[in-house]
Amino acid sequence: MRLTAIDVQKRILISRILIALALIFLVWSVVTFQTIDSAVKPESYRFTAEQKVHFMEIGVTYNLFLFREYKTRIALTRAAILLLVGGVMLISGLLFYRRQDSVMEAIDPAALPFTPPRANWILVLFGALILWLVAEANGQVAGVTMLHGMKHHVQFGLLVMGIIAVTIGMGSAASLQRPRFDAELRREILMVFAICVIGFALRAWHLGIIRVLVDEVHYTSTALNFEVQDDVKLLTPMTNISPFPWFYSYWVAGTTALFGHNFTGARMVSAIVGTLNIPALYFVARTLFDRKTALLAAILLATFPPHLNFSRLSMLHVCDAL
Repeated sequence: MRLTAIDVQKRILISRILIALALIFLVWSVVTFQTIDSAVKPESYRFTAEQKVHFMEIGVTYNLFLFREYKTRIALTRAAILLLVGGVMLISGLLFYRRQDSVMEAIDPAALPFTPPRANWILVLFGALILWLVAEANGQVAGVTMLHGMKHHVQFGLLVMGIIAVTIGMGSAASLQRPRFDAELRREILMVFAICVIGFALRAWHLGIIRVLVDEVHYTSTALNFEVQDDVKLLTPMTNISPFPWFYSYWVAGTTALFGHNFTGARMVSAIVGTLNIPALYFVARTLFDRKTALLAAILLATFPPHLNFSRLSMLHVCDAL
């Protein structure tokens, strides 16, 4: 049935009200999750230079006094209910926003002309050579002695350079169309930027007041290796207990150098990477669906409590999405 202009305006108004209420409930849920462990502030401890090596061990020991099963259970239940209500309202608002005053004709994808991009093999081979240099510096398979002892900063720089070269070479950047930077695109960029700012504020706010997980010590203790060693092999496993590459600990070493040897410095990596997940999800949803769906997905991820939780802990799980 074809809707009139008044019906469409009513649907848009209802959808906006539902989305506004959804944001209120989602933010309320975030605040509830954030305040579960806010009564105790481990950040109030000031570690000396001699104690900084053990600051995570001190935090793990202090965590034994944070167990408040009954109150935590009530807070989690309330936050989960608020999250559920906000999610239902967000989905309802999206469904109401679907305009039915125009019908799009179905298009057969097979009928569309498709020209695969031509790969720039010179750039691909250049990137592959750079990646091989990093792999050889870590694995020492070919026995190239001049690559042994490569600085970890050089390893990381070459790794990023190689990945970019291979990606651009396989995608053929020349075939990419440059978007028109009009008023609508500027408004879209500003909205995504505002969502990212809100998401980062929620993730970086009082990083030192939440509980400590024992697994955080795997990354904070190994990050201290970069202060006494300048040729850590980033691609090799850290330890037998934590057989992960050194990249996350390498980033933690950088943030602790900027923000100090405390919980804020150790967890800032997750806050930054968790925020970067928001535009990444936006671009995926924008490509697969449309702008409104992408914006709603970005808003939902920015205020999604489980994602916020792992974005506020010094653990590499939040990096998996990127």
